[in-house]
Amino acid sequence: MNYDFEGNYSQLPHEIAAENDMVDAKVRDGVLEPLRVPDCHRHLVRFSPVWMIKKKMLHNELRQRYRLLVDNSASFVNVRTPRLPCHFPARELVLDKLTQPGRSLGEADTSDCFHNIDADKRYRWLVALFSEKYGPLQFTTLSQGHVNSVHYCLKLVYWLYAHLRAKGLITERASSTFFPTGLGTRSDDAECWAENHMDDLIFSGGKNDAKSLDQFRNIVVEMNRLGFPLK
Repeated sequence: MNYDFEGNYSQLPHEIAAENDMVDAKVRDGVLEPLRVPDCHRHLVRFSPVWMIKKKMLHNELRQRYRLLVDNSASFVNVRTPRLPCHFPARELVLDKLTQPGRSLGEADTSDCFHNIDADKRYRWLVALFSEKYGPLQFTTLSQGHVNSVHYCLKLVYWLYAHLRAKGLITERASSTFFPTGLGTRSDDAECWAENHMDDLIFSGGKNDAKSLDQFRNIVVEMNRLGFPLK
């Protein structure tokens, strides 16, 4: 199917407004930039459809939130890219592993962590979209909708997990084998224990609740220092 067209892909007025707001934010953040394509490749440009996927609303939210998903099949990026593995445990398994009576739980949810992964400048034009406000745009980072966005996002969070362990902000797991999602034996003496779930880090405190909360704050400060945007 050829997606060689221009226009807004949202149908309803509130979706169009939400899409424009999201594009505005991504332009401000440097995630989207004006389309730059070599003259010899201009005839190959295909504008990707943008799907507005509804997010689950929290109990105190009044406005519907959306996820901006780019269909990379327009430029055949997904078809030509080998699919890489992306396995992670269910959230229920992680919580069951961490939860203990009287222990604090914390979560650091990295906001769209795939936007922390830069795209090669030579090939950014392959994922192009058209904005009624800005005209032709391209992603400067990995876009959500890429066949391997989950794989690269997991690699980024695994690196963060290893970094926090090296800094002493989370406790070394007791297991002798490395498994990224951390299914080792939990120590009762741990000050702060953490597990990965997708692009989230879920923390469990130790016996000293005040000390655990302080440790949670230190982790968030370190993530902000590294440039990981948090929700």
